[in-house]
Amino acid sequence: MKTTRTFAALLLALAACGDSATETKDQPLVECEDGFSPTILVGVRQLAKGDCLDTEESVVLELCSSGDDFDIPLLACVQNEGGERYWVRNHDQNLGETPGFTPCSEAEEVPPPPCFVGNCGPNRTDSPNSNCSQEETEAVLRCGESDSPWDENCCLRPLCVDGACDPGFVCTPVAGLEAWTYPYATTNSEGAIVCENYGQWGGGFFGCFPE
Repeated sequence: MKTTRTFAALLLALAACGDSATETKDQPLVECEDGFSPTILVGVRQLAKGDCLDTEESVVLELCSSGDDFDIPLLACVQNEGGERYWVRNHDQNLGETPGFTPCSEAEEVPPPPCFVGNCGPNRTDSPNSNCSQEETEAVLRCGESDSPWDENCCLRPLCVDGACDPGFVCTPVAGLEAWTYPYATTNSEGAIVCENYGQWGGGFFGCFPE
């Protein structure tokens, strides 16, 4: 990923305004209401131009959240006081109120597409649900591979209609596990930003592939 900002680097920057990095590290950066705790999350900014996610520039955020048994593989949006919108992972937690941030998406809302994808059409579900970089998203979803439901532009291949496709394409059944795989940016044990993925169970995929 282009941005290699780490939690440790964030702490050092904040420590410049305090007494020491050690004191900053031992204290949460935000105070949360009961039932929520500070959680390190990786967000990507939503660009007004193109209505897409700048997945090549990641930002480490500390937001209030509580663990939950969510199985909704969506990203959630938070907006800072300057009006910038960031999308973070949301499949395994509930975001609470964080000082300086307000929620800016509905629970079931599909996020904007990553800026690197091609024109996948008006439906957001035809684009990857990812806030990982282009390289990492393409690797996880195997975009463009002959047996992947995602084409070379990382757009979801068209579904077969009554077993038929447009001329030059053939209806092909594949396992299609990548159709229910959702890459998301997070931090590892060393604080570096990495890409992981959340998967849901899904049946076979019947899509239109080039002949």
